[in-house]
Amino acid sequence: MKKLLKQTLRSALQNCEKHPDNREALTRILPLAKQEYRARAQRQSIPFGGFLVRQIRFLGKRVWFSQALLLLLLCLLVNTGYNIRSGITSLTFVPFLLGCCSVLLLTAAVPMLYRSVRFQMLETEAAARFSVSRLLLARLCIIGSGDLVMLTALLLFAIQKSGLSAGGILLYLLVPFLLTASGYLTILAHMAYRLFPYLGSTLSACLLAGLYYLKKWQPAFYGHTFTPGWGMICLILLLFCMRQVKTISRRDRFMEGQFHLG
Repeated sequence: MKKLLKQTLRSALQNCEKHPDNREALTRILPLAKQEYRARAQRQSIPFGGFLVRQIRFLGKRVWFSQALLLLLLCLLVNTGYNIRSGITSLTFVPFLLGCCSVLLLTAAVPMLYRSVRFQMLETEAAARFSVSRLLLARLCIIGSGDLVMLTALLLFAIQKSGLSAGGILLYLLVPFLLTASGYLTILAHMAYRLFPYLGSTLSACLLAGLYYLKKWQPAFYGHTFTPGWGMICLILLLFCMRQVKTISRRDRFMEGQFHLG
């Protein structure tokens, strides 16, 4: 096959000088090419708001429906944990469950963000008119909005059901959530996209193991409440997440599954 291809190319190159240039055809093609170039340059790009609305119509309902089912399961988990561990043990076990739930909220988003690679559509999306970074940001907005609603619902459910202080519940939901979000966004901003599910799952497993270690060996940790110091930590994590989102928005292209910064 290679030998035949070489012979065909050699023959074509040797015979190309025998045929004079078709100036008439070139004269007809050049204006059409210039016209197409001007039309492409004048074509208006879709604003991110409009692009996000289109992605919500295409993806939002499925994502939010899956998150609603997950929220129901997590509420049942917290309710079961509170009923099983009553009294003094619930003061550490329920906060531990809340921390695990906040980590699982984001862990469930891994397949949604990885669907392009999983269904082998990454190269197709990279060749489309919109940038892959905009598509990833739109998915992050859809998933993030659902996660915030779920986090608020878990907060209200835990306040009503567990009888713990609102400050403590907010602390054990918000800090693990922001830690997980910071790790995920850092991976998306600086690592190969194809490695995201493995690195993200490893990060979630490490955070869950850390929460279990604190419950097992440092139970006093689950006796804290939300203080200005913890609020400062949450603010730093939030600003870090915003910085990583900005980094993701600057990435312009894929090269074999890895982003290069623009």
